[in-house]
Amino acid sequence: MGFISAISEYFWPRPQRKKHASTKQRATEPRLNSGPNYLADGGPINPRLRLSMSDPSPTIYGYPKKIPRSPSHLLTFTTRMPALISYVLGADWRSRCVATSSNNRSVKEWSYIVSPDDEVDEAEHCLRMRRCSAYLVQPGVHFSPQTECYNQKISRYIMGWPSDGSVLVYHLPSNNPTDKTIEEQFASLARYNAGLEEEPSIKIGRLMNELVKQNEMDGFCGVLGNWGAEHYKNISNCPEVKEFGLLNSDESNNFLSKVYLT
Repeated sequence: MGFISAISEYFWPRPQRKKHASTKQRATEPRLNSGPNYLADGGPINPRLRLSMSDPSPTIYGYPKKIPRSPSHLLTFTTRMPALISYVLGADWRSRCVATSSNNRSVKEWSYIVSPDDEVDEAEHCLRMRRCSAYLVQPGVHFSPQTECYNQKISRYIMGWPSDGSVLVYHLPSNNPTDKTIEEQFASLARYNAGLEEEPSIKIGRLMNELVKQNEMDGFCGVLGNWGAEHYKNISNCPEVKEFGLLNSDESNNFLSKVYLT
């Protein structure tokens, strides 16, 4: 696993496969299925869920607008960062959770939020998810070159969205051998061993430990700013906003077309 992949798994861990619900649980909870709109990891189908939580790291789902003559796609986002969860779902998200008991030994309680039947609301929700680097998934497909390429690109950044309408972008360092010559790799190793430069994995670990303590987005952005994130007061001037279509919900509705055209 590469460095960026390892950081992505820490910051945006992929959803874990759900275990089958008990008979009692199935009678009281939204049905999990393997129909045409199921999640590859065993996620929700009926009704569509916005949040599924059976451990401290909730999984958030988004349903981007389908493009003509193409399969359905899902956005999935599992994170340990309270500030990001509140940004995507709203500060009152816990009060909107429906909790049910479970007979599963490893899952004592399962909570969820159902997605509203509102296209405008869903587009805004998907925009917030994508601004936090949610993964794009094609249900039932183990590997898709287009979605994999998108996910790798979006996981190279940590983005913050303060209440003043600006954006901060922190570029994660690359540890890909192809990005450096052999000489540059040995030079970096010598600096690490001499204590002249901090290893990227240790540096990012310290950043993550600060970010996870933030409960609100403004505090999250303050940490990114202290760590040297680029700050764009006008988000339309931000290259990453342009590249990934993060300006508004209209772009959120059309971003799938962009994924498959690039």
